[in-house]
Order: sequence, then C-alpha cells, then structure tokens
Amino acid sequence: MNELEVAIKERLEYLNLADTVVLDFNERMDGDSVLIFGVRSLRSLEPVMDGKLYRATLEGHVTGVWKVKDGDVTSAVTSRNDALERLVEEFLYTKVGGAYVRVTKWEKDIRQDVMDDRRFYVLFDVTLEIKVNVKSRLM
Repeated sequence: MNELEVAIKERLEYLNLADTVVLDFNERMDGDSVLIFGVRSLRSLEPVMDGKLYRATLEGHVTGVWKVKDGDVTSAVTSRNDALERLVEEFLYTKVGGAYVRVTKWEKDIRQDVMDDRRFYVLFDVTLEIKVNVKSRLM
C-alpha cells in the first residue's frame, strides 16, 4: 500500500497545486498551502483468479488547506477553487501506480483557528475511489 500512496503523492506534487504535499499530519508542512493524502479505508476485497489475486477497493482522501493571509479571503478561496478544479480534472478517472483512481465526491469549507490571534483557512476534501489488484501471500 505504501508504494501506491507514494505514487499518488508524487502525482499530486507534479500537479504543483500547493506549497507542500504530505501523506499524513505528522510530516512537516511548509508554506501557505498543503495537500494531505491518505488511504482511509478498505471498502471491499474480491477474489479473482481462484483467490490468487484480489481486487481491493479503497477510499482515499485529498485534503487541501490554504491559509488566509492579511485578511484576503478572496485570494485564498480563488487559489483553493483553482486547485480543486485541477485536481478533479486530473483524477476524474486515471491510472496511478497500477491502480485505477477516480473522484467520487468533494466538499469545500472555511475554518477559523483562535490561538493568540484569529486565523482563517479555506479547505476542500476530495474523496477518491481506488481500485487495485493485490496478490495473495498464500499462493
């Protein structure tokens, strides 16, 4: 699974939609925007070829976060929307790292964080359906 996640991360980096692309929240995030990719769940696992191979359907998510700088919400929203549009175009239905990947839904949001001051973030979450063949280790 790690190879697939890395392949999707590399595709996201190639698209150059955000300052940073990470696989989880533990990685360092640089800049004013970030894409976070992760495979969240296994939806189904079906045997094919007499159980020698399985077709896994996974659910992945790409979360994009943009910091609102100097109170300029419009600029952050525009950047987020442009990135979302390009991401949906790229992953409408494609092949990455031996897996078929397609967008199944997306959501947009705006959040605030109150620490020493009030900061705003605009974000999106894109749900991906990932279908990949997995070899059985019991052969």
